[in-house]
Amino acid sequence: MRGVLEAALATTRRLHGTIEEVLWLSCSAAPDPPVARLLHETEERWHGPLARDGRGL
Repeated sequence: MRGVLEAALATTRRLHGTIEEVLWLSCSAAPDPPVARLLHETEERWHGPLARDGRGL
């Protein structure tokens, strides 16, 4: 049980970091390449887990 909770916490922290970065980028004048990189990394990380649950990204 502890291992499952630790994995869930790690996943939540990664998602939180991704959301913070997306919000920061959306409010800044950051160039497009970092945004494209972030979106690509996010898709690579979350497409499989979401698709397994029948959810889109």
